Amino acid sequence: KWTSLDVHGRTETVVNQLMRFGYGSAGGLLLHAIDGRVRHRAVMLFALMWGGEVALLRAVGAAPPPWRWKRATLVTSITQHVIYAYVADRAYRALQTNPPVPTLLVDPDEHTSTRRTSNGRASFDDER
Repeated sequence: KWTSLDVHGRTETVVNQLMRFGYGSAGGLLLHAIDGRVRHRAVMLFALMWGGEVALLRAVGAAPPPWRWKRATLVTSITQHVIYAYVADRAYRALQTNPPVPTLLVDPDEHTSTRRTSNGRASFDDER
């Protein structure tokens, strides 16, 4: 059982998915919040997300402290969070340099350029 919350069956599945969605979405918000504030975003995101997972699992009574986890569980958790942080950071960086533009809404006479501001974030200006 993954939680001490009194949920079972389909309700447990729904709660599990909502927690995962919320947790993953929070990671995206954290990534945006630390952008331009830290040198190694992916490392900081890993620390925040893994620490968040440990705190969340402890808060709902789903797991003991990480120093009591089995080695395989600890390695799996850390590996998954390293991969998540790396991929999220790369996707975030790619979206900053190549923002998705809905082609049906773009005026062919307009062009969008990207420049970096002093804090390292992307800024989009319309040129005519």
